[in-house]
Amino acid sequence: MQKQPPSLGEKSFVKKTKDTDSAVASLSSAFSDPSGHLSSTGKQWIFSAWNERYLETIRQRFQVSDFLAKMLCERTDSFEDIDLFLHGSLRAHLPNPFFLPFMKEGLEALVQALSKKETIAIWGDYDVDGVTSVALLGDVLRALGGDVVPYIPHRFDEGYGPNTLGFKKLYEQGVRLVLTLDCGSTAYEPLEWAHRHGMRVVVIDHHQVSRCPPCCALINPHGIHVVGCDVFKPLAAVGLVFLFCVGLKTMMQGLEKKSAQNQPPEQNPSTPHPSEPTPSEKRWPDLRLWLDLVALGTVCDVVPLRGINRIFVSQGLKVLAKRMNVGLRSLCDVLKIKNKPQASHLGFLLGPCLNAGGRLSHG
Repeated sequence: MQKQPPSLGEKSFVKKTKDTDSAVASLSSAFSDPSGHLSSTGKQWIFSAWNERYLETIRQRFQVSDFLAKMLCERTDSFEDIDLFLHGSLRAHLPNPFFLPFMKEGLEALVQALSKKETIAIWGDYDVDGVTSVALLGDVLRALGGDVVPYIPHRFDEGYGPNTLGFKKLYEQGVRLVLTLDCGSTAYEPLEWAHRHGMRVVVIDHHQVSRCPPCCALINPHGIHVVGCDVFKPLAAVGLVFLFCVGLKTMMQGLEKKSAQNQPPEQNPSTPHPSEPTPSEKRWPDLRLWLDLVALGTVCDVVPLRGINRIFVSQGLKVLAKRMNVGLRSLCDVLKIKNKPQASHLGFLLGPCLNAGGRLSHG
């Protein structure tokens, strides 16, 4: 009979154990000697047959204990996965945003609107992933001097995602560019109405789609024409929006550098020395300051906490601990989150507070 891997994520095992440390110790003991060890539900732990040579390589290469080496063997597929799990960083592992289809087209539409000082609408879903996506992109665009109108539809009057009534309201306000976050992939009729009335729509979403909606850019790793973008598929919408902001920074700085280089020296006397930061670099905020929002949306959308998602949450918790976001700081005070923030605080305390907003009436 072929051995099955252990269900290391069995909820009842951790839930019914009073002390997490004792749970880990018990599981560690089971790894060392699985015979006779039962789970908290009375089931026998059955472990995979490990390749001892591979285990020894993991122990020596990553300087980890026997227990951790076995855990990594169960949960990863390669040495690269192990290195990402143990030592993942944004600098080394953040994927290139421009590998996503239509990322360039979506950014070009936004850059054009910013340069013309157009009013830009950001349409989001009313769950935590959607709300944090709107807050992230809205903050970044305002930091760049953008005129931003956030729009969260009324859950009961308008329902989920873009709708024609909402687009009409935005059109009357002079909005001609709308970015839909965590929604829009299947809003065919509302987007068709927007297209007929000269509105440009950029969709940033992570939900399954069977056909492309009428928009100027569909940035969705699950799109029908997307091939070879597996690294982006586990991302929540807020993770995609963060990459969109990274791409925006890259594109705008590239355009400004190109513009400065094309000017004659006598017309551009203030050109900085190559070792000095450009005006664009000086005015661009550090995008890592918004990783607390990325972590919150990622955890609450229950996406796999592996790869880049794990890095987002790990780094985002560090940002949250610095209490720079006024809204999140106030919520932490009300919820009495005084110690070092954990992922459980995001999923079971902060997240439900934001979700509740989508269930309250307007006014």
